Amino acid sequence: MTASQDGACLSRWIRLRNSLNLIMKSGITRNSVLALIIINAITLGMETSKSLEAVHGNLLHLIDQAILCVFNVEITLRIIAFGPKKFIRSRWNVFDFIVIAISLVYNGGDLAILRTFRILRVLRLVSAVPAIRRVVNGLAASISSVAAVFLLLFIVFYVFAVIATHFYAGYSDEYFGSIGRSMFTLFQIMTLASWSDIARTLMKIYPGAWIFFIGFIVITTFTMLNLLVGIIVNTMHNIVHIEEEGYQGVERRKRSKPLPNEQERRTRKHVHADRPATPMDLVLSEERMLGRMHLMQEQISELKALLAVKNSKPAKPS
Repeated sequence: MTASQDGACLSRWIRLRNSLNLIMKSGITRNSVLALIIINAITLGMETSKSLEAVHGNLLHLIDQAILCVFNVEITLRIIAFGPKKFIRSRWNVFDFIVIAISLVYNGGDLAILRTFRILRVLRLVSAVPAIRRVVNGLAASISSVAAVFLLLFIVFYVFAVIATHFYAGYSDEYFGSIGRSMFTLFQIMTLASWSDIARTLMKIYPGAWIFFIGFIVITTFTMLNLLVGIIVNTMHNIVHIEEEGYQGVERRKRSKPLPNEQERRTRKHVHADRPATPMDLVLSEERMLGRMHLMQEQISELKALLAVKNSKPAKPS
């Protein structure tokens, strides 16, 4: 195979990948896949009903297998379009691949329960809905602060559990007989579930026990949990503020540096710093790269021809 044939094959392969890239990133494909994910979640829920399974079991199984085939084709096309390295960079792609692999492991018997793990693909809705994505980003960004609050809450629980065990173990072993029972009872009190019944039972023996329970509820329920909610809300507000500032900055740069036309806007490199690359940018970039490769091949062929002609000429007598 000659160099020109290699270049033609490479060009066709790149164009095929570009076409698949555009198809897989299009809104129609994304919305269709998400619709199938929701339908698959509904059918898996319907399979839990014995009455529906008895009447429509074959139809539900057929829909399930058809959607599984579509998922397999979709994940294969995505690997071809993005390439293996770029594919595994996205955690959602890896998640989809693992879920589909688990679905394919199903071969009857005890492994049938693995089939239900496909419902986890509904989590892909998180990446498609901006509002949910902000919530998830806010939770992820506040992990360190939330962990500090949980550690402080555990310390408070432990201190109060030791105090309650020493004071009330002999009178209420059901609730405070050990450190474990005390912590479980305190968790129930923190949720305000029947805490007054526990308090009144002990107040018959210790009239001042209300101080212990009221103090614990104020510290944990009204202070710590509100602090936890405040940290998450503040982090989400900061994320939204950063996104709005970034968008406004891009818009200001676009207005301050107008470009003559859309084609030139896509080909200038400094534009890519203001927005993420689109599939069309990738197509234009790879087309320019192919053009330069063909030009270099032609120049190399011309140089080889000139060298061959020069070497074939007889040397002039001195």
